[in-house]
Amino acid sequence: MRHWWIYIILYSVVGLFGLSPFTGTDIAKLSPIEVIWLEEEKGWISIVTDGDNQGYGATVSEAIANMKSTAPGTVFLDTADFLIVKKGDESLITQITELLRQSCSVCTAETRPNMQAAAKFLRAHEPSVKLKHLDDNPSKLPLLELQRGRLILIENTSDEYAACGVADRCVKCAHSEPCGQD
Repeated sequence: MRHWWIYIILYSVVGLFGLSPFTGTDIAKLSPIEVIWLEEEKGWISIVTDGDNQGYGATVSEAIANMKSTAPGTVFLDTADFLIVKKGDESLITQITELLRQSCSVCTAETRPNMQAAAKFLRAHEPSVKLKHLDDNPSKLPLLELQRGRLILIENTSDEYAACGVADRCVKCAHSEPCGQD
């Protein structure tokens, strides 16, 4: 312990020359994700995020690796709250389950929605199915549809669905138009 001052000098030199083993991340390069779109077309897996990041590959892992390599910043899949899978491609969910948080909500859609609009809608009308509760029955996944210019989430477990209008009015009933039963 007589030479403690040597450690202080070494630490100062390391800090002075930037040789610290701790590296920082430029906050401007971070790309958090809220919504992920996943589909398979002609043997190729496509993944798209609400941050306009895209990736393609033969498997989900390859598509994610492609997306991360072409993204302008660092992509964080751990921040995803919603996974939208193209109807009919539900088998892809098993390939991405381990890469996302288990509290991520899952739904299907016939076509890819506007990702920013989907993020806003799904925040207000969260799908009832989470990755952690997902069993091997994809028919129970809610369906996200665009009807008359509005996103509608159809829960397959009942006849109720949520519709969000332009004025951000929300309805939970079996009607396709706002009926005052908010």
